[in-house]
Amino acid sequence: MASDYDLIGDAGSDGGHEDDGALEQHPQDGGQEAAKDRCGSGDQEDSDRGKPGVRAQKRRRQSAKKTYKCRECGKQYSFKDSFDYHVKTHTGEKTFQCNVCNKRFILKSTLDSHVRTHSGEKPYECDVCNMRFSRKGSLSDHIRTHTGERPFECDVCKRRFLLKSTLDSHVRTHTGEKPFQCNVCNKRFSQKSTLDSHVRTHTGEKPYECDVCNMRFRRKGALSDHIRTHTGEKPFQCNVCNKRFIQKSTLICHVRTHIGEKPYECDVCNMRFSRKDALSRHIRTHKGERPFECDVCKRRFILKTTLDSHVRTHTGEKPHGCDICKQCFGHKSNLSRHKKTHCTAADL
Repeated sequence: MASDYDLIGDAGSDGGHEDDGALEQHPQDGGQEAAKDRCGSGDQEDSDRGKPGVRAQKRRRQSAKKTYKCRECGKQYSFKDSFDYHVKTHTGEKTFQCNVCNKRFILKSTLDSHVRTHSGEKPYECDVCNMRFSRKGSLSDHIRTHTGERPFECDVCKRRFLLKSTLDSHVRTHTGEKPFQCNVCNKRFSQKSTLDSHVRTHTGEKPYECDVCNMRFRRKGALSDHIRTHTGEKPFQCNVCNKRFIQKSTLICHVRTHIGEKPYECDVCNMRFSRKDALSRHIRTHKGERPFECDVCKRRFILKTTLDSHVRTHTGEKPHGCDICKQCFGHKSNLSRHKKTHCTAADL
């Protein structure tokens, strides 16, 4: 594959010994000045002997004059090791393999970071909060949460981000690009993490487990949200009514009840909704789709919540209890109607 890439640089610089099939000469400034640059003066070379700092600077200047150019995409690099890594992104070569799970990597440093996911080693510590990380880059990203630094800016809307990867994902909301495709159903996604989560809907894999109740989840974020149902934590607060929520997405939907925003529209009847899942449920009324089936009587339902309520007619379960008289109900709506019987005329 080396012959598929060009090295553009000085004829007399280091690297001239590389395979001729992979090299291409690129002329620098011509004439006597160029000759001096390439060969140097004997007197100057003698004066540089015994000065390692000066020689190192000369090597860096010479290296900077070289440009390693990728024939595949035209990208250029000043240093051979950076170029070699880039070439592997085209060839797919992954030289370094994990001894534990056999996963392969392009870079040795990436393998070293990966191995720590098996060993649990976290050598990098935050000086502010003592949180530890397995990768130096993760620590650098974390430190920005303390400094408030957001170095990555969107050229379109000027919004700023902590991480380059977050900016890249955000930019796709402007471009509509969805580079990640599911091999099973060909559905495309703008983020790799979303694709990974989607693939688990095909495989049934749920790698994230709750330590309290052992419930399992496809997404780490879903587990984090679930854990708050045990801790009672509601970190997301509405600025209008101060109501608090477990999930940020629930807060965003709630805020729309104040401002009246309904961004999701039905293509069939043009009815609008404040939440995407509400639109998805509504679409089933047009399609006649009833994806949720009762295991006991095989009756089918449009909504999962409706199925759950129906199942209680078989089990006799009554999970909704009145705080005043302790009477229990199978449906939350029945409990709400019951509570009104305790209200006085003044309350009404």
